[in-house]
Amino acid sequence: GRPIRTQTTQAFNAGRAWVKDPRGVQDAPSPMAAEFASNVRRHIIPLLIDAAEGRLTVRKLADQTGRDLRPVQVLEISGPQIDRVRLLIDAQMLIVGQAYTTRSPLGGQSPGNLNEEVFSDYRFVNGIRVPFETQLLQNGQPVPFAYVVFQPIDPPGTYASAYTNVDGEYELQFSPSSNGAMIVV
Repeated sequence: GRPIRTQTTQAFNAGRAWVKDPRGVQDAPSPMAAEFASNVRRHIIPLLIDAAEGRLTVRKLADQTGRDLRPVQVLEISGPQIDRVRLLIDAQMLIVGQAYTTRSPLGGQSPGNLNEEVFSDYRFVNGIRVPFETQLLQNGQPVPFAYVVFQPIDPPGTYASAYTNVDGEYELQFSPSSNGAMIVV
């Protein structure tokens, strides 16, 4: 038969997580809430702030070749409540990628998924270079048709969202005529 299309909304705030689906709103299961919290801790800005302030451990790993075949430096950031995150940094000091492994939903010894975010199309915004395009990969393959949401909380900003295309690429949009995400600094 035909697959049934449903809409699911997930929310996370101050350590609590909820899921809204056709059955209503309920607390998210513990493993899902833990993954939501991990996603928040992996966000690039708080990750770099916590690293700079000594709350996380930073190690320089061996240089690698990026997806575009240019050399990149690799920093690994880890800490008590965050699994290892690798940042790939090019010669212009732009973060061109972020990679992390999520635990398998099957638990136990099941292998996790290698998740990568590949950043591109950097533009200047108030003197800061910001990536306007991102590609999502899981285990080296594009993640098509995923819904991506950016909702800055501190500092506050404007909600932005996008769907990934068949290549896992997306560009956030915060109004019908404006791409990107608006943050207040």
